[in-house]
Amino acid sequence: MQAEYVDDLLPLDLRQSLIPIAEWIANSKSRNCRFATPTKPAVLAWWESGMPRNLVPVVIEKNDELTDYYCFNLDCGSPVVVFCDHAIVNCWDSVDAFIAWLTVQA
Repeated sequence: MQAEYVDDLLPLDLRQSLIPIAEWIANSKSRNCRFATPTKPAVLAWWESGMPRNLVPVVIEKNDELTDYYCFNLDCGSPVVVFCDHAIVNCWDSVDAFIAWLTVQA
């Protein structure tokens, strides 16, 4: 299971939330899904490039022009947000709502 890739970057209460996301990504690979899970080095490089440290990317979607980073928001408000270019452009109230949205998109 790929859920361990950012374990030590997340608070304990969010670690379990990675499991259904990683399972969804793994099950979607056979459908040429455009979503992927980032590696820990990729997350660290993202932060080093100046991206907000309160956001931990858990899903990446590469588009033609920009890359969307679906993140756990450690400052809360909305637990899952999408960050693109320089701003949060969407949010979900729960991991379940986010996975339901992913399912429609794939």
